[in-house]
Amino acid sequence: MMGWVSQVDWAVVVATFVGPIAAVAITLWYQERSAWKSSRRSLFVSMMRTRRNPTNAEFVGALNLVPVYFYSENAVMQRYKELMAIFDDTMWLQAEARARLGEKADLHVAYLLSEMSKAVGTPVEQLQILRGAYAPQGWLDEEQAQKRLRESLTAIATGNAVLPVAVIPPPQSLIQTEAAATPEDIK
Repeated sequence: MMGWVSQVDWAVVVATFVGPIAAVAITLWYQERSAWKSSRRSLFVSMMRTRRNPTNAEFVGALNLVPVYFYSENAVMQRYKELMAIFDDTMWLQAEARARLGEKADLHVAYLLSEMSKAVGTPVEQLQILRGAYAPQGWLDEEQAQKRLRESLTAIATGNAVLPVAVIPPPQSLIQTEAAATPEDIK
C-alpha cells in the first residue's frame, strides 16, 4: 500500500510543478502567435488605407515589411515579387511610360493586397481593392502642384531655367506715407 501512495504523491508533486510551467508556456506561445497575427493584420490595414497613393511613406514602409511578415505565404510572396519587378522597371524614367506603369502597378498592388487579405483571414476581392478606395481629388492636385514646384525649383537651381525678376514701383499710398513722415517718425 505504501508504494501506491508514494506513486500518487509523486504524481501530485510533478503535476504541481509541471502544470504551471506548461500553462505559462502555452500562454506565452498564444501571446506570441496573437502578436504575430496582429502585426500582419496591421501591415495589411496600413497598405489598404494608403493603396491609392503608393508613394506615400506609410505604404512604402508597409510594403517593405511584407517579406518579414508574409515570408511563409507563397502566393503573397509571388505577388510581392511581381509588384517589385514593376517598381524596379527602368521605364519609370521615361515620362511617356509612367501612366501605363502606374496602371500596371495599381493592378498588381490589388493582386498583392488580395492575397494578403486571404492570409490574414479577411478575404477582399481584387476588384474591390482596385476600385474601392477613396482619395480626394484635392490630395492628387496638391501632390501634383508640389511636384511641379519641385521640378521648377530644380530647373532653376541646376541652371536649366531662369527666375524672371521684374521691378515694380511701390504703390502710390506708400510713397505718400513716406513723404509725410518726419525725421522723428523714422527714429
